[in-house]
Amino acid sequence: CKTSRNFILLFILKTIIEQISFWGAIVGSLLLALHIPISGWAYIPFLLSNIASLYLLRHTNAPKVLSYQIVFFIAINLVGITQWLL
Repeated sequence: CKTSRNFILLFILKTIIEQISFWGAIVGSLLLALHIPISGWAYIPFLLSNIASLYLLRHTNAPKVLSYQIVFFIAINLVGITQWLL
């Protein structure tokens, strides 16, 4: 059945986005906390995490202030990328 196949694909996609949101934040935090030569790369998983979180928040009834907070985090991560990696 095409409808059930679409439901399964959407469920898998949502699960992947949730994992990116979670693990991106964990990996980014760990890289910064370790304060090692590659710590600047922490901004990449943070950015991916924030984009995934923003997508998930937009598809819920979460307060808009959470989406605004994530938008600011995305901007901060872009500054971090320009300062540390470019």
